[in-house]
Amino acid sequence: MDRRAADELAGSLGLYRLLDPDGRPVAADVGADALATAPLAALHAAMVTQRAVDVALTGLVARQRLAGHAPLFGLEGAVLGAASALGEDDWLFPTPPPIGVARMRGATLEEGLARAFGNLLDPGAGRVAPTSPVAEATARAAGAAPGAHLLHAAGVARALQLRRADPAAVALAFVGAAATESGDLQSALRLAAKDQLPLVLVAVEDAREGGKRRVPSPSDRAHAHRVPVARVDGGDAAACRAATREAVQTARDGLGPTLVEVTCWRLPTLADETLVKGAWAAWDPVARLGRWLTAEGALDPVAAAAARGALEADLDALIAIMEVQGPPPAASLVDGVLAATPPHLAEQAEAALAADETR
Repeated sequence: MDRRAADELAGSLGLYRLLDPDGRPVAADVGADALATAPLAALHAAMVTQRAVDVALTGLVARQRLAGHAPLFGLEGAVLGAASALGEDDWLFPTPPPIGVARMRGATLEEGLARAFGNLLDPGAGRVAPTSPVAEATARAAGAAPGAHLLHAAGVARALQLRRADPAAVALAFVGAAATESGDLQSALRLAAKDQLPLVLVAVEDAREGGKRRVPSPSDRAHAHRVPVARVDGGDAAACRAATREAVQTARDGLGPTLVEVTCWRLPTLADETLVKGAWAAWDPVARLGRWLTAEGALDPVAAAAARGALEADLDALIAIMEVQGPPPAASLVDGVLAATPPHLAEQAEAALAADETR
């Protein structure tokens, strides 16, 4: 799918865009706030970091040095762009929550890598799947089985509505393909529409289907509950951020939920250079935003290349540290599970600790 085909698909689906595949503004009257260089430069830096992490960890998986990793190749604009639209008190339910999102919510790169390895340094003590980190340090980030987190998000949105804080907080949840097929999406939409909850749902559709969308699609389901829908070009990180900011503000103003449907082209790997430099290039959110920032004078390609080299070196050093760490202590299985550890769990923790000491 070349740039022309990408333009035709965006037009046929009515996708919202701020930048075309070459990184040029689609209209001369785009608001200054939507294309403000400072927040978009920060977003681009976060996407570059996420991609570097994904390249490094998928390489480890290919060499059987890591059990698994879910990269965001092609989804950086949708996921990080949406996450960047939230405030500190807003709740975020990504699935799975990538390292880039966790860093936006207060976690460090070291913590994110420790969670990926599920080792002794993991703040979550390896309690969840390595690709689904959940910890207090992620500042509201949470994860769950496909679909289940949508009802959790709706429940949190109801609690935020009842709390009546000023300014009001909102909940945002990502909707993957598996969640779309679940009854939980229907239930979350029904609850959000009925009570006009401060909830934003961000659903990802696959551009490779060439406009042959799933039926019912996330937007079809939203329309059935009279929930407003915004369709966005997932290759345009600026548009993803702007559309989500508008949806968040709508929810914050007490005007109810919105579903943001983002069309992306996700790749499992960047190993196919012909594809990456050819058909996929029109949907690469990192490259598109980078071209616009360069044209605006907000990104120096030489300095950016040097920063990427330094980042890759830092990742190599951190990964070397992570690979020599042992597993979390067995006794940590009961830590933080309940407000007060009951006697039978305390006994099990002591037995696990004793077993660890004898190894």
